[in-house]
Amino acid sequence: MPVRRSWGLSGAYAMAASAAGIAALAAAWIWQAERTSGSAAVARSADGVTVAVGQLHAALESVPSIAMKEITSDPASKFVPTLTFKSKDGGYCRQFAIVGTSVQYETGVACRQTDGNWSIEAMVSAVRRAKEQSQAYRAAGLVAPPEIEAKVDELIQGTALVDEEPGLLENKWRAAKR
Repeated sequence: MPVRRSWGLSGAYAMAASAAGIAALAAAWIWQAERTSGSAAVARSADGVTVAVGQLHAALESVPSIAMKEITSDPASKFVPTLTFKSKDGGYCRQFAIVGTSVQYETGVACRQTDGNWSIEAMVSAVRRAKEQSQAYRAAGLVAPPEIEAKVDELIQGTALVDEEPGLLENKWRAAKR
């Protein structure tokens, strides 16, 4: 005759703890804990897309090109969008830099998805050249690394949206009706 095991109360707690642990691991796998890439908050979603979160997302949504916005607890660190453009798939993308007082800065390209998220298409750390180092906050003077320039070239359709950008920001990234 087979022996039946009874889990009892302690067994039920063990199973609940195991289920909670598995759920926590699954949640961490689906949305890796918000992490910072230097000073920019990004997260990786379940489908492997890296998206901007928190202050980085808010800045991509609202800060005009060449304007600066604090996005971290470090007041010397500033987010600066440097280029807004339409992508070949019809969406909108922004090239940006996160600069501070050090010689190292971060630069990247993010594209707005139909769900309102900004996917980080490329993001790298770079070092200012000697001429740029004396201009800590002159983001317009920063030269984007080759991998960022290549990503912009891969994505861009037409030219920068200099005249269209204010309307896009005001209309929450919906093109103005003609």
